[in-house]
Amino acid sequence: MASQSPAPQQTVHLVESDLASRAAVARLLRDNGYDVAEYDDSEEFASAADEPRAGCVVISADQGSMDRGMIRDQPGAPLPVIYVSQVDDVRASVEAMKSGAVDFLLKPIDKHALLRAVAAAFELDHRERSAFIARQSIRSCAVSLTPRERQVFEAVTSGLMNKVIAYDLGISEIMVKVHRGRVMRKMNSRTLPDLVRKYDVLQQTLAESTELRKITALN
Repeated sequence: MASQSPAPQQTVHLVESDLASRAAVARLLRDNGYDVAEYDDSEEFASAADEPRAGCVVISADQGSMDRGMIRDQPGAPLPVIYVSQVDDVRASVEAMKSGAVDFLLKPIDKHALLRAVAAAFELDHRERSAFIARQSIRSCAVSLTPRERQVFEAVTSGLMNKVIAYDLGISEIMVKVHRGRVMRKMNSRTLPDLVRKYDVLQQTLAESTELRKITALN
């Protein structure tokens, strides 16, 4: 079995075009033990993503906000975002929080507020990355199913009895049991409730992907 890639180091991805402001924030974060990667703008941040990243994004809202599509288009789990701005724009802050931002801070940045926000973002990133890895594992298992096994997978998790599945698919009840056993094995499930949970995760992931495509198309 191939060994898993090591988890990426949690990093504060600092997106700020003002060099003096960026240097001050980067120094504060590094002095408090954080690894920091610096970018001039959101395009540079996006183009630098060639592998999954961990941590959070601290971005200046004054230079043009980074939308959810750009964040979610990165490899791996989406990174939590902290916006900073020189303008106390209520509408912008509300929109940022609705889009899932961890916080919206005003310049000059209060160092304690920033450090609290980054700590919260790192904790959120850890949870979401763990959930993302679990979803990816379930998807990888599901890909290994044959078309017939997928049919049985859906039918079994819908609560249908073996004899009903056999009738619907035009196969024997014995073959349903065979396919069911293979589905359980390939999905690494020992119980029906666990199999149902994994099916629900797959359906939720599919729904989220569909919604993301709609959002991206509108932007």
